[in-house]
Amino acid sequence: MIKRYILYFVPILLIANCYAQFNPGAKQISLSNSDVALSNDVFAVFNNPAGLSQFNWREIGIYYSPAPFGLSELSNGYVAYAEPFTFGTVALGGMTYGFELYRESKITLGYSYNYENKFFAGLAVNYHSFSIQNYGSTSAFYLNLGGLAYITHQLRWGFAITNINRASIGNEDDQIP
Repeated sequence: MIKRYILYFVPILLIANCYAQFNPGAKQISLSNSDVALSNDVFAVFNNPAGLSQFNWREIGIYYSPAPFGLSELSNGYVAYAEPFTFGTVALGGMTYGFELYRESKITLGYSYNYENKFFAGLAVNYHSFSIQNYGSTSAFYLNLGGLAYITHQLRWGFAITNINRASIGNEDDQIP
């Protein structure tokens, strides 16, 4: 009996991922970051910008994690603000991660358009900077694109494409994830 439990749970533990940086928001974390089709709050500016136009009110969100896994060096914080207009929803967000030796910062400007409350499209422009003490700093601009469609009242389809302009950091060919 114990061998059967070990046989089932050990592979699950081996493939489980642990990330120091989470997508912000309680709903996003509780859904294990699988919220691309359910992005309907202010933090959609970071995950799927198409979800911004699903609500018709002004919204602000703050997320702060002071010590993930008990390490203050992994602290991260997010702030976002969304304002709906007749032509769509505009959002502004910011992120910080790390500590004095290593720091990542991001500023995001997003836009989303709603077509008949069934189809949503969004675009986010990101400025991402990296700084490592005694090594310098660098930054890059990149674009995220998102879409969302209500197939039925209970079924949604969503997608998010990150870094569509293939930006990279510094002189390396590696792209921003």
